[in-house]
Amino acid sequence: MKRFFRKYGSVMRVAMQNSTVYTRNFIFGSLFFCLILFMFLQLWEKVAGERGLVAGYSINRLLWYYTVAEIVTLTRSDMLERLNNDIRSGDVAIQLLRPYQYLTSLFADAAGQIVLRLSINVPIGCLTALVLVGPLEGFQLIHLPFMILSILLGLFLSLSMEAVIGLTAFWTEDNSAFFWISQKLAFMLGLFLPLEMLPDWLRSIAVFLPYPYMMYAPARLASSFSWAEAAWLLPGQMAFGIAVFVLAQAVYGRGARMVNTNGG
Repeated sequence: MKRFFRKYGSVMRVAMQNSTVYTRNFIFGSLFFCLILFMFLQLWEKVAGERGLVAGYSINRLLWYYTVAEIVTLTRSDMLERLNNDIRSGDVAIQLLRPYQYLTSLFADAAGQIVLRLSINVPIGCLTALVLVGPLEGFQLIHLPFMILSILLGLFLSLSMEAVIGLTAFWTEDNSAFFWISQKLAFMLGLFLPLEMLPDWLRSIAVFLPYPYMMYAPARLASSFSWAEAAWLLPGQMAFGIAVFVLAQAVYGRGARMVNTNGG
């Protein structure tokens, strides 16, 4: 176990070092993040009108909801692109010969990228929300560890989903349609619209899909924390995260065997 963490920890550190080269790009992207939050605020202030509430959310809580949801959305790695490039070019055959498990090394590499991007997106997003609507209503410090855990679980689930989609390149020439569909479902079931804004029949279906647990769960717990919701959202994130990660490993194993069978 010690050797495992040392090996993949080194991959994570190298990814963080390499990503610092592009820090300027991340900062410019985060400035776009500020613009998105400002536009959301203008939109929902018009929708809320004099009531000041939308589906039970005050404008303050709604903007903080979008802040956290956008943090998860924008904190991406290049795992999908690397999987597509390595598999389509045949470089994956060389990767399989190296002294580490290829997919696990990609997760470690992605973790390094995500840590750096979180360190930029979180302060910029929170500072923007503070300027636009002030501190989060009802925030208590005791809730913070659960909020952080939910954000990390949402990122892990999103990363695992990207891995599954990227690995379909073993069998498909172009898997961009799978990513497009998955991304739009995640956007509609958590980013653009909290579940409380959906019709009851759609909400009852959505809770059995992994997509709300990527962005909705961390955004909901951050903006409107309650112990009752934490009791079902956090286990749901863990369950879907583990399930999709195991699925990714199974798909990878089958694809790797296919490469070996065909002689690399």
